[in-house]
Amino acid sequence: MNKTRLLKVLSVNVILLGIISLLTDASTEMLVPVFPLFLYTVLGAPVWAIGLFDGAAESTASILKAVVGRWSDKIKRRKPFIFAGYGFSTLSKAFFYVSTMWEQVVAFRVIERMGKGIRVAPRDAMIADSTDKEHLGKVYGFHRAMDTSGAVVGVLLALLVVGALALGYRDVFLAALVPAACALVFILFLREKGDNAPQAKASRAQMGRFSDLPLDLRLFIGTMGLLSVGAVTTSFLLLRASGVFASSLGMSAAASASWVIGLYLLFNIIYMGVSIPTGSLSDKIGRYPLIISGYALLAVTFALAIIVSDTLALVMVFVFFGLYFGFTDGVQKALVAEQSPPGMKGTALGAYNMAVGLGALPLALLGGMLWDAFGPWATFSFLAALCLAGIGCLAALAARRRRAPGALS
Repeated sequence: MNKTRLLKVLSVNVILLGIISLLTDASTEMLVPVFPLFLYTVLGAPVWAIGLFDGAAESTASILKAVVGRWSDKIKRRKPFIFAGYGFSTLSKAFFYVSTMWEQVVAFRVIERMGKGIRVAPRDAMIADSTDKEHLGKVYGFHRAMDTSGAVVGVLLALLVVGALALGYRDVFLAALVPAACALVFILFLREKGDNAPQAKASRAQMGRFSDLPLDLRLFIGTMGLLSVGAVTTSFLLLRASGVFASSLGMSAAASASWVIGLYLLFNIIYMGVSIPTGSLSDKIGRYPLIISGYALLAVTFALAIIVSDTLALVMVFVFFGLYFGFTDGVQKALVAEQSPPGMKGTALGAYNMAVGLGALPLALLGGMLWDAFGPWATFSFLAALCLAGIGCLAALAARRRRAPGALS
């Protein structure tokens, strides 16, 4: 899409939220490729504990996403939740530095992700509040691209600390505090949309019950719970990469750390590059074709992860993984936002995030247990099977949606 045309549909709030997400994701993504390596090689955590680490964090955040999303719809305010959520995550990151047991890291990660649970639904709702409906796909694509640009910066900083400076994983935890603190300054300049002013009394619809959402949207949100495999996949893929480097190149876990982080950087570059084009395309052809294609790419990712044995194949794994995120992340939120009734965007987005998060815990734990018991092939076979089942559900929902008069999604 032409850059000038894109800028015309971006409000000040959307641009500010993009900058905030860029800085915060730079902080968060410095830690993501480091966490599984730190837990597995330094603290001696089993793989099921790494699954618990990912799943418990996402599930805890998901409960808050639904509650806070509904609350922000009820009081018609977004900014207080956005500031509280980003602030809570920033303060919590300091505790990783002092952790000496994997159980502590898991607990502090859950606390840190509570901040995400507080901010995500109000933030996504503020984006929707500040955007015309026909531009939601491209605007959410822009936000995901900004978010992922921050991820690229964060991974580069992690590479600098671990690779070029030859410092330890704990130094990455300290460095991550800087961009997170900078993001808080930009939140002060956000402005509530006029029709989000506080109201003396909210109607039942404004209070936002899940049952008030359209049936098609509720079915989609339920399907996203099944397809929460993407939320728990990153650590498994990073561990798989570390294992392949050890077996094919004879590298120790410490020696391969920079290579593993480099693959995660590649993933984020691909993700960033396709987010805006796929968001714009979904505005034209509908959301479901992009989402279904994305989960097909994820199934291919898992299939490759089972058979991967060299560096080139590892590169392809992370390319497909980046394409999956670029095809689905912003597009799914755009679908939820556009199908939400007036005054219920926060409720709907909170329910969507909750479904993904609640599905993450059992999937992550089971995936980790399969890895410990049978090896990586069992984990990725299980996740691929879930992908295929989810694609079938999405295809049925898309067919149902096509029969609705005037529906594009």
